[in-house]
Amino acid sequence: MKNGLAYLIMDENEISAVGFSSLLKVFTNACTVDTLSLDGNNIGPGCAKDLHKFARDASGLSGLYLARNPLGESAVKMLFEGLAMNENPTIERLSLRQTNIADNAARAISTAIEGLSALDLLDLSKNDFTSSGFSALASGLHSNKSLTNLTICDIPMNEESVDAFIEALKAEDRTLEHLDVSRCQLGDALAAKVLNLSTKEFSVDISSNGITGEVQFTEVFCNKILAGDIFRWQFEDDKLSLEFFKKTSEALATMGRQKYEEWTKLIDEAWDNHCKEQLAQKLATEEEELEETTEEVPQVAEGEEEEVAAPLTKKDMHAETAVEPFSELAFEDCVLDNERVAALFSCIPDWTYPVIKLTNCGLDDTVIDLLLERLTISPLKLAGQVFLNGNDLTERGLEKLLLALKNLDQIRLEGSYQYPRDQFSIFCQEIPVSADFYRKWEFFASELQTVQFYMNFVEEIIIDV
Repeated sequence: MKNGLAYLIMDENEISAVGFSSLLKVFTNACTVDTLSLDGNNIGPGCAKDLHKFARDASGLSGLYLARNPLGESAVKMLFEGLAMNENPTIERLSLRQTNIADNAARAISTAIEGLSALDLLDLSKNDFTSSGFSALASGLHSNKSLTNLTICDIPMNEESVDAFIEALKAEDRTLEHLDVSRCQLGDALAAKVLNLSTKEFSVDISSNGITGEVQFTEVFCNKILAGDIFRWQFEDDKLSLEFFKKTSEALATMGRQKYEEWTKLIDEAWDNHCKEQLAQKLATEEEELEETTEEVPQVAEGEEEEVAAPLTKKDMHAETAVEPFSELAFEDCVLDNERVAALFSCIPDWTYPVIKLTNCGLDDTVIDLLLERLTISPLKLAGQVFLNGNDLTERGLEKLLLALKNLDQIRLEGSYQYPRDQFSIFCQEIPVSADFYRKWEFFASELQTVQFYMNFVEEIIIDV
């Protein structure tokens, strides 16, 4: 019996094809390995034969990570031919990101993955596939019944390539749950086609695709929000139109109202059931007391009061029925101005549990005024999170925000806000502040009860030369 190794991680070590072949011979002849990670080691095609033998004979191999190695077509073809010949393939996770492969390798992959019954994650990003290679990969999805996560980002895709995947993903017995085609130069029209695939059970990543929010894309995006098919969504490096923000905000507000109605209905039903149970319990207790009138009733000692549990109120029922976030919208390194942010924030407070992330979007203190304007409309029913990390906020703006949050906190405490379990949180991290400011206001923020404020401080070290 061979000895076994759980993990071997040797990323970024310039092992080269010769060293890799030596390792493969060890794992073929003397030892098994569960997860082998050799990303970024300048491993070229010279390892092809040993890679084929290793893949063919590997026992218990579940993870193989070979990203950023110039393996080339021949080595990757040999890898998949070996996996296809393995009598008991156990490979679950395979990364071949940026390995200098193109359409010939794509066809070999497509043929082999039918028999890889354990394969769960496959990353083929940053390679040189054309529409022919994409069509071959899409064809392989028809036959594979295990893959749940496919990443093919950073490869330009045309309409033929997109249509091939759309056709493959129409299969009712597909297992794929997530498709990452970020940074594939899709543009609005093709991005809208891919987005149309999104459902509660199947997510797509189309960030950084030059999306501008044209009418077709915006319509599909808003329809997906209203259908509940989008739970989390991130735009990155995209320059979205003002109309996109307006329409998206309208959809989020509509969704928010629908969810709030569902929540209040749930509360009403729970309260009605509780009242019926209380009435039935009271009648049963009264009946028992009538039957036991002859029994001696225990007396409460003078000066003592009988402890009686406080009756449950509908307000308590609100506290017990917490609402989970039902959507998250993130913008990172996007070009945003005050007009777009104002349009987005207009969904508050109708979107009663907003999770909005505006990270590194070049926003100044005006965003604080825009946010506070919406938060003060209906502070008692508001919960959720807003992230303003990495923007151009000043200490004066943060101080204004914290003082306003203190007032909101007091209003919510006095008014019995409706989401006791779900505090409203604002994150203003990765924003330069002085040490004195951080010490003063971090303590101030810690005393807030129904709202939370997060910032961090990294002291700048100045070295005299």
